[in-house]
Amino acid sequence: DCPEEAAPFVLGSAQSDRSPILFDDDGALTDLVQGEGASQSVLGFAGPRVVERTDGTLYILEGQAILNGKFIDGIETSDNPEVPLDEFKGAIFHELGHFIGLDHTQVNLSSVVKALKGDDSELDFIPTMLPLFIDGEAQLTPHQDDAVAISSLYPAAVFADSFCTIRGVLFSSDGATELQGVNVIARQVGDELGSATSFVSGS
Repeated sequence: DCPEEAAPFVLGSAQSDRSPILFDDDGALTDLVQGEGASQSVLGFAGPRVVERTDGTLYILEGQAILNGKFIDGIETSDNPEVPLDEFKGAIFHELGHFIGLDHTQVNLSSVVKALKGDDSELDFIPTMLPLFIDGEAQLTPHQDDAVAISSLYPAAVFADSFCTIRGVLFSSDGATELQGVNVIARQVGDELGSATSFVSGS
């Protein structure tokens, strides 16, 4: 638990050799940092807080995370939503992904649409790092896209030998203007949902 008055000190501090993970038991800290009412929809937020570039490589020295316990306090009202504890674990897992430097992904949005319509046949294909909380238990298991993203940031020696690489330049329809910020998704034929891997052009 973290008292509300401690939030500016913890979240606004410079390098302190600490990587706090705070449990916001009533959502007050979430509202303080994210804006009034955020605790009704934000299960948590996290990310690196101190980074350092050495010889062209970026290193995360410290991270921070806030987990909104309002969602698991056992009180369900119109302004105090609840999720089962087993599903909340998926939100924790997602925020720890941000904590170590992962961003959101947008692969398999067709599976997301199905889930939102009540069809849970493709829950296994929804990545942990999707920006929407669909099913915490399903999103507790990393998808291929999550695994590749982690491996890209923290590669083992065998990583380069385990996956192929696609390189190129993305152009607009004029064939000359290079495009940045385009979500490029690669899929293996025959396993389109399970193999989906994404990357943003120009990053």
